[in-house]
Amino acid sequence: MKKVLFGCMGVLVIAAIIAGVAGYYFLYRPARSFMAGMTQLQEFPKLNAQIRNTEAFSAPAGGVLTESMVRRYIQAQQALHDTMGVRLKELDAKYEVLDKQNGGKPSFSEGVAALRDLAGIIVDAKRAQIEALNATGFSLAEYDWVRKSVYAASGIPMSVDVAHILEQASTGQMPTGSNATEAITGVVPERNRELVAPHADTLKQNAAVAFFGL
Repeated sequence: MKKVLFGCMGVLVIAAIIAGVAGYYFLYRPARSFMAGMTQLQEFPKLNAQIRNTEAFSAPAGGVLTESMVRRYIQAQQALHDTMGVRLKELDAKYEVLDKQNGGKPSFSEGVAALRDLAGIIVDAKRAQIEALNATGFSLAEYDWVRKSVYAASGIPMSVDVAHILEQASTGQMPTGSNATEAITGVVPERNRELVAPHADTLKQNAAVAFFGL
């Protein structure tokens, strides 16, 4: 009886050790890696505080872009792209993979993994974005609205799942899957299509930074 008891205890001890090792490799290490990446993204509020234009923004009636909005947006995106240079290749590569696999709409877990893997580059891109916003006179709210409206008019598939997850992570929240998909709905004004059409190539080139909410 004792042998059976000790044998069962031995099995339990071994099982506990295996569970502990498995928990370390499959839960603790990934969680620690995730939190390390998310901590970097928490620099965003400090960086946003450097934006000079802090005026409240209200979307134009009917959601119609102006020529000035589109021009300034393209300038800001191009400045960000030029500043980051070859470092954007990693963002581009990740975007292309997710876009091809999911039609521009990655799953929640894929979005989180993308942010974790690219956190350092995203923070550097955010710094470049702040400089671009100040140079073009954008507030953050206006820039975000214009970004969504421009890509809606461009016809380039653009989910803002990742931008939503990024926003949560940057404020120290644990990203959640609830309301993560913020599809841009409604009829796109024809005027918006007309204004955006000449910039189709530039928008494709800069799709990765827009995909990450930058």
